[in-house]
Amino acid sequence: MSDSQGASRLTAPLLVAETRGSIALLNGGGDSSAARTELAPKGWWPTWGASGRIAYSVVSAGAPTGSSTALKVVALDGGEPIDLIRSEPAALIAAHLAHYSLWDTTGGRLCYAAPDNGELGFSVWDAATNTSSEVARGGPLFPAWQPNGDLLAVHQGTALRVFDAKLGGPPMVVSDDATGFRTPAFSSDGHYLCYTVAGASGVEVMCASPDGRDARGLGRMPGGVALGFRPGTNELGLGVTTSPGSGMFDGLFLMDLETGNVARRVTRGPFSASWWAPSGEMVALLVPTQSGDGRFQLRVVEVDGAPVATGEAFVPSQDFRTLSGFYDQYALSHRLWAPDSSAMVMSGHLANDGVSAAFGDPSGDSLFSWSAERGAPLQRVADAGIGFFQPA
Repeated sequence: MSDSQGASRLTAPLLVAETRGSIALLNGGGDSSAARTELAPKGWWPTWGASGRIAYSVVSAGAPTGSSTALKVVALDGGEPIDLIRSEPAALIAAHLAHYSLWDTTGGRLCYAAPDNGELGFSVWDAATNTSSEVARGGPLFPAWQPNGDLLAVHQGTALRVFDAKLGGPPMVVSDDATGFRTPAFSSDGHYLCYTVAGASGVEVMCASPDGRDARGLGRMPGGVALGFRPGTNELGLGVTTSPGSGMFDGLFLMDLETGNVARRVTRGPFSASWWAPSGEMVALLVPTQSGDGRFQLRVVEVDGAPVATGEAFVPSQDFRTLSGFYDQYALSHRLWAPDSSAMVMSGHLANDGVSAAFGDPSGDSLFSWSAERGAPLQRVADAGIGFFQPA
């Protein structure tokens, strides 16, 4: 049985997209008296930058101006929002998703994708000059910033390019055969860039310098992969799937870039998404309950695969399904773990909350916090379709 919203505890501030349609900041005070600050009366998919700014989408429909979308940036300490891009009529990337935004680690630059005439336009906004420049067009597009650096890797189709956001100029070509993965992965220290290319069976895992030079093969994996480094290490995490269309992964592996091409298994599947805790000591897996009603639960294991805890079953919200479906990309921009690894958040509803939706009432989606401890309940934090902790 889950605690009520009044019993929720927040260990750090949360940025939430409320079911009422607003964007709000919930200030972690450790108990239910934590303050709520409304940041925008209307908004979707807030993205938290390290500089105290957030980006969010606004979708408007109907007379007198017709439908439109806008990507806005606003400072958490107040001020008027800045419009980065506005589109009329409204166009969406996916359900509830008007733009995708990813801050660099300083919060001084924002790369963003927006629909434009049937394709995606991909640009970088510089806060210091309040200017945007387009760096790619087409799709699909999967970006990653070099930690504490100026380089932006963009995987577009089978092309992997690296852009220098400070110097500008033409991109550096890393590979024209980049396939079998979505989002490129920079190591935590920014010294390595990893991706995959087609192999004889499955894919070959590649490692290069941050600008894409001096590429070398690390080893082969038997299927498509989702890439992401274990925080604070040079160990590359690989979610491996031999059936990409299923949306499920068969196992999670770690490959140490310093010792070479031996991948060790952390845990077996099936799971549909995984998120490393900021401490790097454990990983959370989104696992189907096999109940046939769309329920999932979070299972946390240590880096050696030892079980830590399993959470209650829940039905993910639309936004949480989008996030988990592209978890390797959203892990860079929208953080589900608290900065101190003490809790996770997820959104949706519990099985016994389903009657409301069945009778045509509002969705009933809630944001839940979970301490990732054995026997700990999901605790309602807010009426929200999605929510995120601040960057670690």
